[in-house]
Amino acid sequence: MKGIVNKAFTSKTWWLLLLVVLFVVNFLASQLYVRFDLTKEKRYTLSKATKQLVKGLEDDVQVDVFLQGEFPSGFRKLANTTKEFLGLLKDINGSKVHYRFISPLDETPDGKPWGDTLVSLGAVPINLTVQKKAGESSNIIFPVALIKYKDRQTLVNLYPGASGRISQEEINSAEALMEYQFAKTLDKITASKKPAIVYATGNGEPTNEKVYDLEQTLIKDYQFGPFDISKNPIPAIADVLMIVKPTTQFTEDERLKIDQFVMRGGKLLCFIDNLIAEQDSLAIKPETIAYDRNLNLTDLFFRYGLRINTNLVMDLQCDLIPMVVGGTMENPQLEFMHWNYYPILTTGNSRMNKGLGYVAARFVNSVDTIAAKGIKKTPLLVSSPNSRIISTPAVISLNENRNAPEDEKFRQNAIPVAHAARREVYPIIPQQDHEAANR
Repeated sequence: MKGIVNKAFTSKTWWLLLLVVLFVVNFLASQLYVRFDLTKEKRYTLSKATKQLVKGLEDDVQVDVFLQGEFPSGFRKLANTTKEFLGLLKDINGSKVHYRFISPLDETPDGKPWGDTLVSLGAVPINLTVQKKAGESSNIIFPVALIKYKDRQTLVNLYPGASGRISQEEINSAEALMEYQFAKTLDKITASKKPAIVYATGNGEPTNEKVYDLEQTLIKDYQFGPFDISKNPIPAIADVLMIVKPTTQFTEDERLKIDQFVMRGGKLLCFIDNLIAEQDSLAIKPETIAYDRNLNLTDLFFRYGLRINTNLVMDLQCDLIPMVVGGTMENPQLEFMHWNYYPILTTGNSRMNKGLGYVAARFVNSVDTIAAKGIKKTPLLVSSPNSRIISTPAVISLNENRNAPEDEKFRQNAIPVAHAARREVYPIIPQQDHEAANR
């Protein structure tokens, strides 16, 4: 009898304990909100920079999304993704982030159609044919969001493919770029001043029409201008220093200026061709020799834990190059062929450039990482699983692609060709060292 009572008591105790546990779990669930991102691409995980941007908002942000109405499935999916993303922003700073979905057919507080207002702000509408029970009808879609902050307002393009073809692939790309589009716009609309970008000259960097085009693109959101760092100290107002394809050697004084700029917290963007290998040379004759430019930047990059190698990356995942396969001198017959020296790169697993897609490159060098105290390195672009490295000096010949490449040579995977290096703690530089660097 005693054993039966004990067994019943034990059973009642377990049920009571279970009820208490369930009560505690429900109470904690009502007080705490935790989201677990189990998606492979970390779709519901915001980057650290975006979180800091949203947490640091000084005033309310109102986001009006114009994806309300009867849309095809692709745009309904885009609307749902936008709502989920804005929900993530609100989770971070619920008192400052506000959003709503509006039909472009609705009227503004001034009594004007929202569509007219959006067009005046630069939005590009898409005219779609929607299938209904009664037949077909035309539907104008504005895949944009309007962000208002203090006395400013600007548009966010939710569908960058709006001027091109409309496809599920474009919708997927738009979803992948959503965080970048919103973060970029929020950063611009909340900034107290335009960041200053200095385009370095003085070491053979290009100053042609492409640089002018770059300036016209960036000047909308940044202060931008070329500056000869070989003759002058880097301006104190500079936030970013761009070094693009230098062709002549850097002096010790120039390297000191660059390093001191970084030590002060400046951002350095380097686009370096470590080898002399140009497509223009192949237009003159069918082969050229790639060899070291000797830019004298190796020691500088070592300080940041990186080494740009004097080699070339070849990849079976590559871009096309026009080649003469017949015809006459006056009327040559051209054919576009895959060119292994033009690798098409991917972002690997980096979250810094999530959603970037593929990047076409020309005669790229691999980048190694080396030990550097206090430096965190992140690979940004890597080759495909079917790539290889060739040492230089090397002969680059157009005839190489006349025959199919030997696949057994292309066995290397994810060769890094671009890296980001970030110093965890910046050293304190005495004022006299700043002055010495400027001299």
